[in-house]
Amino acid sequence: MRRIIATSAVTIAALAAVPGTAVAAQTAAPAPTTITPFHLATEASGRFTVSGRLNSPGMVVKDKPLVLEYASKRTGKWYQYQYSAVGAKTLRTTAGGNFKGSYFIGTVGPQTKPRPIGVNNGYWRVRFAGDATVAASSSAVAYDPRIDAGIAGFKIKPRTIRKGAYISVYGTLMHRPAGVWKPYRGQVYILGVRKGAKTWYWYARPKTNTKGQFSARFRVHKDSYFMPMYYGDRTHYAGNRWPLFVNVR
Repeated sequence: MRRIIATSAVTIAALAAVPGTAVAAQTAAPAPTTITPFHLATEASGRFTVSGRLNSPGMVVKDKPLVLEYASKRTGKWYQYQYSAVGAKTLRTTAGGNFKGSYFIGTVGPQTKPRPIGVNNGYWRVRFAGDATVAASSSAVAYDPRIDAGIAGFKIKPRTIRKGAYISVYGTLMHRPAGVWKPYRGQVYILGVRKGAKTWYWYARPKTNTKGQFSARFRVHKDSYFMPMYYGDRTHYAGNRWPLFVNVR
């Protein structure tokens, strides 16, 4: 009886080692991946497009979700682009691992406390989190050289007028190269919408002087809102200011 027990213990110990070895042999590490090439293209309106390819030779990399991330030049801290916040679909690979998606840089939430989505004149990258078959990887970092622009000191005089009287608008076009706001030379559109209407029209197209200053004068016949708009160019984003109301008696 003792001899049988001893033999059984050895046999059990030997058998116990077999399953572990078999499991180890069957569990393969996820295949390595790369994200290359990676391209970033921006538009003055704030729309941007990312494209590239997730690579893993011999593996299926179709329909893989990708994380889009951005960082400002000032902090260098990476944030995840929230697709759902802007009603956009998650960036995913197609056949062959290719991907392409267009999104917007902007803000969400109330005007009193807007939350930024994306960043102008900053850094972007795409990251794959990995799964059971293919490993995680990140793209190279792409820099967005397009510069912020905006309108400072926008004023309308007078704000209360008789029907058909003239108003004058003033302001300064600014841009932010190297993180510092400076006057910029360009063309500004003065847009207006009548109270209760939805369609905006342009009323004047003043060009700035060398100090970025602009002015325009035109007649107003009904209660209206007016705002300055700079539509950007090859190197600048568009910029504007909140509308001001003109009361027509």
